[in-house]
Amino acid sequence: MESITPEKEDYVPQKKKRLHSLEAKVNIINDFENGMRIAEIFKKYMLPRSTVTRILKSRKRILKDYAAVTYLDTSEKSWLLNETESILKLWCSDQVKDNIELTKVSVCEQAVELFESLKLQHSEYSDETFDATDKWYYNFKRLCDWDQAANEMESASYGNTDLEPVPLKPELNVEKIKQAIEEGGFSPQTVFNVCDTSLFWKKLPDDCEIARAEKPSSTGFKESRDPVTIMFGGNAAGDFKLKPLMVYRTENPKALHSKSKGGLPVIWKSNPKACMLPSLFEDWFGNHFIPSVQNYCSSKGIPFKVMLIIASTPAHLPSTLVDFDHRVKIFFISHDETYSQPMYTDVISILKADYTRRLLVILRSQIEPNTSDRYFMLAVLLAWEKYNILHAIRIIMDSWESLSQEDWNTAWEKIFPTNDVVDESEESTTDKHGRVSEIIEDIVKLANELRLNVDHNDIEALLDSHSTELTPEEFIEIRAQNILEEQETSESTALSMSNMTVERLTQALTDINNGLNILQDIDSNESRARDIKKEIYKLLQPYEETLRSKIM
Repeated sequence: MESITPEKEDYVPQKKKRLHSLEAKVNIINDFENGMRIAEIFKKYMLPRSTVTRILKSRKRILKDYAAVTYLDTSEKSWLLNETESILKLWCSDQVKDNIELTKVSVCEQAVELFESLKLQHSEYSDETFDATDKWYYNFKRLCDWDQAANEMESASYGNTDLEPVPLKPELNVEKIKQAIEEGGFSPQTVFNVCDTSLFWKKLPDDCEIARAEKPSSTGFKESRDPVTIMFGGNAAGDFKLKPLMVYRTENPKALHSKSKGGLPVIWKSNPKACMLPSLFEDWFGNHFIPSVQNYCSSKGIPFKVMLIIASTPAHLPSTLVDFDHRVKIFFISHDETYSQPMYTDVISILKADYTRRLLVILRSQIEPNTSDRYFMLAVLLAWEKYNILHAIRIIMDSWESLSQEDWNTAWEKIFPTNDVVDESEESTTDKHGRVSEIIEDIVKLANELRLNVDHNDIEALLDSHSTELTPEEFIEIRAQNILEEQETSESTALSMSNMTVERLTQALTDINNGLNILQDIDSNESRARDIKKEIYKLLQPYEETLRSKIM
């Protein structure tokens, strides 16, 4: 950001000295924070450069004064706005703790989104409106406790290099969790953990040929910055993995037009930012977590009394969750401990690496073995162009379902040691890094078979990039892309719903039958071939019944 140290004044026409209103000073500060250069500001307002820099240097005091004169008592606010600000305060604290810069734009956008989300849940406030004005923003900073942290963040962005280094994230308070488990009488089968993570589902290393060839759509949107949020979870025993929750930016992408959302292997949800919201988590908790865990406990013959470990984030509201069901004890860990919880430290790191590996395996399978050198990269690019969100869902599920018990045990090792002697050393961490390193080795090999010319550093940077946040500009591009895709949805949906025709279904079943006959002919173990054939025919019965109903 441009320095605000006073320099030699540029010549401006001499004007009679005048007092500048508080509102005018705030406008100057807004222009500067929105990226306007100082030279542009003093020309816009016809002020000496020294006056502009003096205002900017005093911005903390000016904004405090402005908030004071625009103070709005909470008693004058509706419940909806108070609730919005309560959630927003948590979000701001999370951003500061993660060293993510808080800007007026990001705070106001988040405020409006939270307000609208809450309004949808409470129809009695359907007529209420909210504009995140400058007055509201500065008043919010004054009323909440993140003002000092925000200003420290701003100081850092203005070039202050004297700040103390950011401390490392604290480790999980294992003893506190163990105490809660012991007091509640919980076992590895009845202790659960869930956490969500972001993934750019169609992203490869920035310097590879595929990334360089990417062209934005007419809205400026790039598929390499197309995010999904996925929530994974399960119990410590590892014998019950929860169905993943996936949040995408649109409800009905083209690749899913012919698919029933209820028939997907994930719980499919959507919102314009593809992020977790309190309403989504509450719906998941009441309509998915509780019923599925209750069925699991019933199948195991154990009482439905469980503990769920979750991070304290704006998406997990204690006021909603704590008393939701007395049979589920909610154990909140601090935001700082988020990255040390079982699902995050080990499982998600492995899943993201395995996702990339499986993606490249699919890509390689689409290239004909005899493709000439001249057309090889063209074939790779064409295969990449066909890769869509449905393929991503399938890969995510393959990775999730193939996660080994050993990886699961490692994730929970600190809370439920699998050995008699608890290893307090670095063994668990080393195991996790070893697993990810093995997968990265495979990824590099596969990528170079596809002539992408990447190394280990490129893949590590790719895996790290999944945790980066979208910029405001990218959010705007995504919204524009959503509108564009929605306009195309109605026409393509009508065509795609007829994919399962009599002809295609008959052809598919015939091909499977022919393939099974070939396997039976070449298998020396006739009994094995017959048993496999019988089992596959059983699995195909729903398709046979569908075909009969279509013919009749």
